[in-house]
Amino acid sequence: MVHQDRQGRVAESEFNLGCRLDKGQGMAAPDYPAAADWYKRAADAGIGDAANNLAHMYQVGRGRAWRTMPATSSSTIWTLAFPELTSIL
Repeated sequence: MVHQDRQGRVAESEFNLGCRLDKGQGMAAPDYPAAADWYKRAADAGIGDAANNLAHMYQVGRGRAWRTMPATSSSTIWTLAFPELTSIL
């Protein structure tokens, strides 16, 4: 039980760090690639808001994999962000 609580706190911290990097809090400018990395880690740990923020970053072209790709449908974004969801979408 303690291990699960610790994992939850770590995931929340990863999400919070992603938010700070995404908004540029405490920095000269936002660091979108780093924010996407932290959102992905938190999303992989089950934080739904992190998955949502990561998908939004991909949609507007701020995620790592989307540097040269045009914006596309949200289902395609989710599929690229989380390939394991392909069977659901």
